[in-house]
Amino acid sequence: MYEIYGTRSGDIDQVQNMKHVDYFLQAMQTQLLPHGSRILAAVSGGADSVALLYGLHLINQQQAACWSIQVLHVNHHLRGQEALRDADFVLDLASSLDLPGRVVDVDTAGFATHRHLSIETAARELRYHALDEALRVWPGDAIVTGHTMDDQAETVLLHLLRGSGLRGLSGMAERHGSVVRPMLRVTREQVLHFLDRNGLAFCRDSTNDDRRFKRNIIRHDVMPALHSVQPATTSVLAHAASTIRTDHDLIQASLRSVESALRLRAETGSVGFDAAAWRALHPSLRNHIIRQVLEMSAGPDSEISRQHIEKASEWLYGHVDSGAMPGYLPSGLHMQVRHGLCRLSSNPERQPVPVEASLPVPGMCQYTGGIISAERIDEPDPQALGRLLAVCGPLHALCDAGSLPNRPLHVRPWRHGDRIQPLGMTGSKKLQDLFVDGRVPRAIRGLFPVVAADFPIWIAGLALDRRVSVRSDTRTVIHFELDPEPESAVIEFLGQIDPAI
Repeated sequence: MYEIYGTRSGDIDQVQNMKHVDYFLQAMQTQLLPHGSRILAAVSGGADSVALLYGLHLINQQQAACWSIQVLHVNHHLRGQEALRDADFVLDLASSLDLPGRVVDVDTAGFATHRHLSIETAARELRYHALDEALRVWPGDAIVTGHTMDDQAETVLLHLLRGSGLRGLSGMAERHGSVVRPMLRVTREQVLHFLDRNGLAFCRDSTNDDRRFKRNIIRHDVMPALHSVQPATTSVLAHAASTIRTDHDLIQASLRSVESALRLRAETGSVGFDAAAWRALHPSLRNHIIRQVLEMSAGPDSEISRQHIEKASEWLYGHVDSGAMPGYLPSGLHMQVRHGLCRLSSNPERQPVPVEASLPVPGMCQYTGGIISAERIDEPDPQALGRLLAVCGPLHALCDAGSLPNRPLHVRPWRHGDRIQPLGMTGSKKLQDLFVDGRVPRAIRGLFPVVAADFPIWIAGLALDRRVSVRSDTRTVIHFELDPEPESAVIEFLGQIDPAI
């Protein structure tokens, strides 16, 4: 449903003369925007961005047009007619303030599907890409957004629940690169008061109530519960983020000061540093260095988790002699120590491209990272079969031979579009979704062997199709087993999860 709240004033001078603007304008950190700045205002049409644009315009008038302001609205095409009306609203708003405004259209759903991203992540990436490009073409000096203190508090909670480190808990910076957030010291309540007392209209996004999005759960359920315990929760979290950011900046300065002692250097395809010098650091600095080199090797947007950092730090601290870290790191990275130098690099030899292989029954076949075997058990003893089912681990699967397709079996990597009917679930599921739900890193998904005929039967370590599962009337059982290589990335991953089968 599309709604516009408030009544837009047709005379900006009338708004400017109202005393109610003073507290709001004073709270905006306009010193972040130097005199003469060329500002690109990101305006969605919601309350925060409308207040931002009016505030910037009023301050600009008071200071004799010290800034040049343009307006950009990104239409994500997720809300049909409502999104189109938001775009029209923003263009009308910009025109009423005699400011240049334009709309950029993006295909968020298509981008999310193509890049295997959540809608939230895809929308954010496309939005900032559009803003960056518009700023470059103008050219401008700063992208200004309407994030408030409430947004900051919600962001800190989201990062806390994800297990983020100090950088995540420091929330959003008032200025980061070309992005400026002058309203981080303004609360959402102050924004609504400012708009209401001055008769300023804004749009309401109906998806803000959709609890499929984690931020909306935080906003509508978690924050009210916290406010009942601590009424100042929003400001407390925002202050904590500011304090953590200061501490994080100090740690970053400390890291820069020890880089020469670590002999930290990046080369094509790898990053190296002195392992002994790293071990002499404070544990906190050791972990930060590991995160830094992982990001340098895999990129800042790679799936680096606390477990990756802790596991790599633990192994490196206790491993003095030359050797390679067993297990997986994000983006298929490989860590090894040689002659006192720790090096992170891609290791294609350790993760060769999987190929399809025939699997005889009974028999076995070689597959990337290990051996798949198939054993035939005729007329199994019910008690023995029960014991076998009870102890069957993620590297084993028991199937009803009579339910298997009457076609040769083969082992192959997963393919886009593959589906399975997992044992213990109703309906079918894409293998891609199975990997996502199991938090299997993209870099090693292709290493999981899939036993298949007409359809995927067993994804080793993750799921067995219920159509071939053992039943009370099963007369012949096929026992599949994966015997992985000692340093297989798959076996290292499976040692850290609760397998589906």
